[in-house]
Amino acid sequence: MIYNIKPFKTYRFNSLPIYFIATLALGLVSTLLGIGGGPINVSLLMLLFGLSIKEATIYSIVTIFFSQLSTLTTTFVTVGTDQFDLSYLMSIIPAAVIGGYVGSVFNKRLSDSVVSRVFLSVTFLVIGLNLINGILLFL
Repeated sequence: MIYNIKPFKTYRFNSLPIYFIATLALGLVSTLLGIGGGPINVSLLMLLFGLSIKEATIYSIVTIFFSQLSTLTTTFVTVGTDQFDLSYLMSIIPAAVIGGYVGSVFNKRLSDSVVSRVFLSVTFLVIGLNLINGILLFL
């Protein structure tokens, strides 16, 4: 059974300490691995708290935003910006803002079922790319 298309068991925890521990773990793992953590965050939030995919996405974005903000702050304070070419930010920032806006428009217009299918498709694509990179690593 695919967990987010058909009904699946959720735990529906509803306490601030559990929310804190879960998001602390998500922020730690995603920042440690440098992966952002979107699919992991969404999956865990749906499983532990019984959130819909759209609700889990919002909480995931907030988790990623603050964990990456702390990473950026720590990097800039400890390492500085000299080793980074900040000229890329002139295209990265507007593209991220536009992409976030367009994604938000689509998210509001699409049903949970369609968003779930897109989520699964992107997750499988990422898994496939990681498998290819893993295989190429050993060639």
